[in-house]
Amino acid sequence: MNSAGHNELIKKMLFASCVILVLILAYALGNFLFMRPEISTNNRNNAVVVDSDIYFKDCKILRKGCSNKVDCSLFSFCGSGSYKVCNIYDCGTTYGVFTEDYEGNISTPRKAKYDKKAVQAKKDACGGSMQILQQDCVDKKMQVKVKLAPKGECKIGGFTLVYEETGLQQNTFTSLSDDTYSITADTCGKITKIVPQTEEGISIF
Repeated sequence: MNSAGHNELIKKMLFASCVILVLILAYALGNFLFMRPEISTNNRNNAVVVDSDIYFKDCKILRKGCSNKVDCSLFSFCGSGSYKVCNIYDCGTTYGVFTEDYEGNISTPRKAKYDKKAVQAKKDACGGSMQILQQDCVDKKMQVKVKLAPKGECKIGGFTLVYEETGLQQNTFTSLSDDTYSITADTCGKITKIVPQTEEGISIF
């Protein structure tokens, strides 16, 4: 084979090798983009939906959509932020907590389970009665004052206000004297339920 023919053969072999390399890279990239199990895309609004089960494969789901303290007794594990998604898992000695906020930030901590006896002791100590002393709309804010009658030593960590029209409303509270608390919410409306919680987020009533 002359020199020109030899060079031509080398060029063909190099070209074929480049084509094969491009095909391999394209295949690998396709697998990476389309075969990841933990996310899927909603074609209507391009929103990414995260599969929380991926992070807790050794656990069992306890509650999907743990969105408030009234309907979900484990809500305190979700944290103090505002979440689009909060799912709770049973991971044996711990709870698995998946949260996604409205900016798409994801958190997947594992938290120690409540001591059931300690929880019941706190509920017993705080249990008693609650009297509503005031419930007025002042300057477009709801002003509520309640008085608790705990059976023992009880430290209150917050209140849940449930409105007839809009459901749960965020609020702040101030501890006054003699087990009396002042609660302020940014929205006025008819309140159908007031639920106090301990510092650990345990609903009392």
